[in-house]
Amino acid sequence: MIKKIFLLFIFFWYFLWAYWFEARLDVSDNEVDLWQDFVIRLEVYSDTNLSLQEINKVWMKDFQIIWTSQSTSTRIVNNIRETYIIYDFRVIPINEWEFIIWPFEVKTNLETKETNKIKIKVKPVDIPNNQKQKEINIDLIIVITIIILLFNLIIWYLYIKYKNEKQKLKQYTTRKTKSWLDNPNMENFISKLNNYEIENLNADSIRDILLVFLSIILKKSLKSKTNTEIIELLNNSNLEKNFISEVVSLLEDIQKTKYSKEKVDLKVIFSKIKMLINNFNNN
Repeated sequence: MIKKIFLLFIFFWYFLWAYWFEARLDVSDNEVDLWQDFVIRLEVYSDTNLSLQEINKVWMKDFQIIWTSQSTSTRIVNNIRETYIIYDFRVIPINEWEFIIWPFEVKTNLETKETNKIKIKVKPVDIPNNQKQKEINIDLIIVITIIILLFNLIIWYLYIKYKNEKQKLKQYTTRKTKSWLDNPNMENFISKLNNYEIENLNADSIRDILLVFLSIILKKSLKSKTNTEIIELLNNSNLEKNFISEVVSLLEDIQKTKYSKEKVDLKVIFSKIKMLINNFNNN
């Protein structure tokens, strides 16, 4: 009799403290496309007071979590308090395959329990031909744009380099010309003129040579004079008209090389100046 009473007491005690506790996984879709988001839901419920302490999940590297959310609700049924806790994990698959989401380990104030496992099939995304062609066209436009930009940069670099070299040559020629045009006499002037390097020609150096020659014969500095002023001085001198005409023609030709679209050969002008000077000196 005592044994029966003891067993009844144990049974009553177990019934008094027994509780119902479940934890399970579910998904919004078992088949998804690559990069298509879906929801993994963890549901935890019990017929007693329940609080989550920790969720250990064997998470796979092939899924990326976008966001998570949690909700808790309770209700009383037949004087029994039921608790429901829901965790949502919105994820994106980043690889295609058939995956297994392994059980989560859920630790609560009651006990620790494992959920079920779930299979997920991630399918490749078929890109339409017109979309592929559009992507190819975009890539082609980008490549062509880069090539055009590089080409323009190269052309600009070569232009700047050419302009700088031309400026350096002009400065060098001007310095070299001036080095033997300062305070010249006719003999020294003609000697240097005949040995002048024709490759270093430019409009300013040729005009300097002609003005120095005219300064010698007019015995007056023409360095800062304009063409109009020079022609006026020549007309007021005792020089022959033919000589003056040739000088005027040469000044006009030099002017054309600098400001006119008409192409004039500097070497031809220089040869005419040498001939004019030598003829004048021989006479």
